Amino acid sequence: MPDRHAPSGRRFFTLDEANKMLPLVRHIVDDISNTARLYERLQNKLDMKNDLAPSMDDRRLLEAEVSDHADRLEDCLQEMRNLGVEFKGWEGLVDFPAWVDGREVEYCWKQGEQAVSHWHELYAGFSNRKPLPVTAQVIPEVILGDETVEEYVPDDVTKVTAKKKAKARSKAMKRGDEIN
Repeated sequence: MPDRHAPSGRRFFTLDEANKMLPLVRHIVDDISNTARLYERLQNKLDMKNDLAPSMDDRRLLEAEVSDHADRLEDCLQEMRNLGVEFKGWEGLVDFPAWVDGREVEYCWKQGEQAVSHWHELYAGFSNRKPLPVTAQVIPEVILGDETVEEYVPDDVTKVTAKKKAKARSKAMKRGDEIN
């Protein structure tokens, strides 16, 4: 049975807490987006070649501005980490760690959305997000295909000692099932 209590030492958000923090997060994400756009524009100017390349004096000024924008981006990202939220992408993706029904999930918000209204499994990512509420965890079934299994020496899992026929099973195994 999984541990139903959240691990200590980590910040987990309720949905209400995530939505209450959203105005601040939205402001920081807007700042990240604007700063990243300026950074990219200046970097493109620095990358120009031939007649379009900036003069040495302009280059020094552009490099200083690029450095300032890079520092600002890092400050914003650190601010997000200090809040306990995870900035996941330049498209304005943010995850709020949550503990729901005895497991860790991520409440998921994207820049432009009015509220936190989606979630995904811990390592599933944006493309696998689902509308709230959080649903029961789906445990994938493991289907044994090859009837021949290898027996390993307990102290050295790299050595195969013998091959045995697997017992026929009447149903597919699930993670956590006992193996006989």
